[in-house]
Amino acid sequence: MNIWLKGDIDGLSEGAKLLGYNLTPEGYVVNVEKTGSGLDIEINKKEVCIKYSDKASFFRALTIAAHHLKNNQDSFSLSEKANFTSCGMMLDVSRNGVITVENLKKIVRYMASMGLNQLMLYTEDIYEVEGEPYFGYLRGAYSKKELKEIANYAEDLGVELVPCIQTLAHLAKALRWPAFGHIKDTADILLIDEPKTYEFIEKMIAAMRECFTTNKIHIGMDEAHGVGFGKYFDLHGYKDKFQIMTDHLQRVVEITKKYDFQPMMWSDMFFRLGSKTHDYYELNPKFPDDIKDLIPDEISMVYWDYYNTDPLVYQKMIEEHKKLSEKIVFAGGIWTWGSPSVQYKHTFKSTKAALDACIKGGIGEVFATLWGDDGTECNIFQSLLGMQLFAEYNYAKEYTDEHLDKMFKICTGYDASVFRLFDVDDFEGVKFNDNLHNKYSFFETENRIVVTSKQVLWQDILLGLLDKNFEAIDLKLHYRAILDKLESAPKQEGLEDLFEFHTQFVKVLEQKCDIGIRLRKAYQSNNKAALHEIVGQLENLEKDLDILHRQNTKLWYATYKPFGYETLDARFGALKARVVRARERVEEYLSANVERLEELEAHLLPYNGRNTPFVHDYNSQRLMRV
Repeated sequence: MNIWLKGDIDGLSEGAKLLGYNLTPEGYVVNVEKTGSGLDIEINKKEVCIKYSDKASFFRALTIAAHHLKNNQDSFSLSEKANFTSCGMMLDVSRNGVITVENLKKIVRYMASMGLNQLMLYTEDIYEVEGEPYFGYLRGAYSKKELKEIANYAEDLGVELVPCIQTLAHLAKALRWPAFGHIKDTADILLIDEPKTYEFIEKMIAAMRECFTTNKIHIGMDEAHGVGFGKYFDLHGYKDKFQIMTDHLQRVVEITKKYDFQPMMWSDMFFRLGSKTHDYYELNPKFPDDIKDLIPDEISMVYWDYYNTDPLVYQKMIEEHKKLSEKIVFAGGIWTWGSPSVQYKHTFKSTKAALDACIKGGIGEVFATLWGDDGTECNIFQSLLGMQLFAEYNYAKEYTDEHLDKMFKICTGYDASVFRLFDVDDFEGVKFNDNLHNKYSFFETENRIVVTSKQVLWQDILLGLLDKNFEAIDLKLHYRAILDKLESAPKQEGLEDLFEFHTQFVKVLEQKCDIGIRLRKAYQSNNKAALHEIVGQLENLEKDLDILHRQNTKLWYATYKPFGYETLDARFGALKARVVRARERVEEYLSANVERLEELEAHLLPYNGRNTPFVHDYNSQRLMRV
């Protein structure tokens, strides 16, 4: 689209070009005025007036105005006020999926169109540290040049790129190398009180200062469960964990100040230390009386929660955080982890509860985490609708799903209804087998997050670890319904490879979800005809798994650096080998080369001795993994 910017346009022209606008006096005249907060749009006979508070709100306003101009609407007005001073995303690039620079730029463009103004990169060892060749070794770590490039690009579009590193735990990938043995407490935790540890942390923070223009830095420090009980214990004996943590925090904060950073950290360790059961979501933690004196004034506490769906829990946790610090940042989540497909049902439920509580509690800074646990099986571009959800909670006076869907189309060009088809683990309204539902059901429990798609894809057909639970529901019918919708859905231009993979993924789920159950039943009832039929189905599954693997490979290499895909190659290789083995075992039995298939004679039990195979149980706050 041709436009011509006039007025308070300092720093806006380059970003407009990056979003695809052609700046020419022959274009639509856009009069620009910088104001307090939010945005205002007035269109009158193809002349546009935009008032904006920051670059991100301007680009959101420009996106909305351009949409109406393209649709020949020459009379339009809109006023939006931001609920948060910063609202953005945190992309996990530490779990194998290191997003390429070009795709990071693409994400930044989507964010700018939505009006999101902050992007964190969660980098455990995925960045260059001078003099430390084993840090990020063979992991696709970003060079300083790459980080500078994306930081400058984001700045042109009003998106603040913020480093999110680890200065205590979550460093197992680096600490596995002998080069870091002298600063290693446990397998993934740095050795506190060791001078060389702080020399190394200073190298980390110096590298961030060189690459980023922001004054914010996230220093991590979450989930350091074994802190003080490894090499530290051997050297110093037992010490109070609160004291160990706060002493370390003081030293790290001093380094951040030296490099002109304002630090933030995950808050969970303080809550775990204040809980008798070591839970994070402890609604009545017992902090030391002098806790505020122990925590540096400079630090902001990041409260992360993407599990709870009750606004009252979020409100209570916010109140408890204020006992630690007045500087509170909230981190929600778009559920891109735990499965090859994003889980939108729980993303929406948890986000709505959380952001309502944040607005009520006066929290000024929020962001959504997009974790890549267990090898980044879920492609990052599945998350776009979740990004829009955070944007609309920031700008809309009153959130509605209808408004979200409309804005998603305006900002991305995509259909929200089609994106919702990514969530194959939404079992709302699905019919259960009545005789098994009460005993083995785990699909519709309010306080549990089910990732059945991951279980169906990777579980072994002959062993059927989860089949006793899967019997409770007609999974084939569930996946068939989703597949029908995918096959008739309108094409999403530019994301064809993503939807092609997802459609094939659901096709494989439909074939594989009950094949082990039927195989066991046919064998135990000595139904040779059914066994012959299943052999043919296993042959088809082999072919479709090969297609799925090839599509996944293509998608990965188009989105991420090549490092890390060896994990999924190994996973697919093992899966296909076991499907082949299942077919060959049945063929051997049918040809009388073997007398029995002992795997199919084993008596199956519910997974993990309970009725919840792979879920997050809110009562225990522990993730049970297959």
